[in-house]
Amino acid sequence: MGVTDHLVGVGQHDQVQALVVEGPVLGVERKGLAVGMKQLEARVRQAGHRHRPQAMGYSVVRQGIEPRRSDLQGHLAEAGVQVPIHPVPLERQKQLSGGGGEPACPMRKGVYRMLIDCHHHPETGEEAAASGLRVRGIPAFSDNIIWLLDRPSVPPRDGGDSRRPAWAVDPGDAAPVMEALDELELTLEGVLITHHHGDHVGGLATLQRTFPSMVVWGPERCVADGVQCIAQPGGSLTLLDTPVEVLALPGHTAEHLGYLLRGPDPWLFPGDTLFAAGCGRVLGGSLETLWASLQTLGALPPSTRIFCAHEYTEANLRFAQAAEPNNPEILARAHRVAALRAEGRCSLPSTIADEWRTNPFLRAPSLEEFVRRRQWKDGF
Repeated sequence: MGVTDHLVGVGQHDQVQALVVEGPVLGVERKGLAVGMKQLEARVRQAGHRHRPQAMGYSVVRQGIEPRRSDLQGHLAEAGVQVPIHPVPLERQKQLSGGGGEPACPMRKGVYRMLIDCHHHPETGEEAAASGLRVRGIPAFSDNIIWLLDRPSVPPRDGGDSRRPAWAVDPGDAAPVMEALDELELTLEGVLITHHHGDHVGGLATLQRTFPSMVVWGPERCVADGVQCIAQPGGSLTLLDTPVEVLALPGHTAEHLGYLLRGPDPWLFPGDTLFAAGCGRVLGGSLETLWASLQTLGALPPSTRIFCAHEYTEANLRFAQAAEPNNPEILARAHRVAALRAEGRCSLPSTIADEWRTNPFLRAPSLEEFVRRRQWKDGF
């Protein structure tokens, strides 16, 4: 897939666009990057796409994502764009990032300045515990949620560390994870990865240096990013003494995985396949496989908690109202979510029952209608 394909419809998934286009800005001086972006915009226009790349305003250097210059070189070469790439001194990196160390990404101040404790369902207040586990959401970048799991009853592991073990899901940024671990007096025992995009794997290198004994499970494609154990679809692994099922969820990307913890109210970590009132865009997979993956998830028990990887619910509900203007459940949920977000609270987790009532993609009556809605949403 070329750069111009990645830049179509950046509105919903601008995090990935930023990683693709501007991710390695630590290795690109601003002048060269600006020239490259102008060339990219020209090629997007030549391709007939009406969307303007928005990644320049979403500087990944400010978000602290570890760059992968080889990715940028490959994408730019494919698009025929020449941008000089060379190391930038540490002091220059600090200047580019504002010199502060606190991410300066464009997010609402005060909303993502705390751990979002999803021990209780934010809309119902019901206990959301799978086999005694506890899950918390760690805000990252502008809208990512890194999920952190621990079990209060699990004692510290052998090896001299007095802290209890925890696992993280899709840690795209190491810094907020380490801050949360320190605050909660936990140590990182393992990581689950759903797919290869930088806002899901970008923190692995730092975390592995900090916690050298931790284990990382994920798709085979992510071995170069730090995955050590290949999670096989249909197989299982053990997390904090709890069995976890590995689900094949292609569509957003070709190799996308999900993780399911069974119980009276199962827990699902679908990455970017299923969102609250939405679904991922296709960035390497296909609409047909994405539709099939949603059908797989829709067959899970209605009480299944959905811990998706982005806080997109408000925007998704705006589209849902356009797609199904006569659905009162969507309007009611939009009011509830707006109230939560106005208070700086997380709208997640969702449930499969919530999605069957309000998710226009899961509710699409046919593949053809799903394709129509997904393509409509890409330009919404």
